[in-house]
Amino acid sequence: MIKLARSWTELQDILRKIAKSLKDIFYFTFLLILFLFIMSLLGMELFANTCREYPDGTLVKDVQQATKLGKVLITPRANFDSISDAMVTMFIIILGEDWPGIMYNYVRVYGDNGWPISIFFMTCFAIGNFMLLSLFVAILLSNFENSDDEEEDEEDEEVSNSMFESTKNKKSFS
Repeated sequence: MIKLARSWTELQDILRKIAKSLKDIFYFTFLLILFLFIMSLLGMELFANTCREYPDGTLVKDVQQATKLGKVLITPRANFDSISDAMVTMFIIILGEDWPGIMYNYVRVYGDNGWPISIFFMTCFAIGNFMLLSLFVAILLSNFENSDDEEEDEEDEEVSNSMFESTKNKKSFS
């Protein structure tokens, strides 16, 4: 494999582009984790221990009252009860994996005052999905595109230098 990489120049170029992209992706990953962490903390502050279901799947409107009555409550898969659950939930929202269902659970808990909750979820989805994931694609495209432009510039310089030298040689013969 290493011998193939040494003799195959296109593969060397691709490996160089990947190595350059990894540096930029590291900074992007830091930005994504920071966004996930901040939005998870905000989600925990707003929604921790508020969304529960009965075993039959119906949503509990008043978790404190149901707990006092000793009813069995089930925590939904996507919740904001701990930092790890909140970060997974935020990652699910950013990817767009059934985020309206998650939003709808929390909007139903708050009833008529649910419209600010929907704004929170839509903001997380818009910033996370459209901005951050588009930034990721832009980083990859720019790293692979810039190298192609640099190669074309190098080829143009080589052609210009060879033409300059050929005209120079013609003048010296004259």
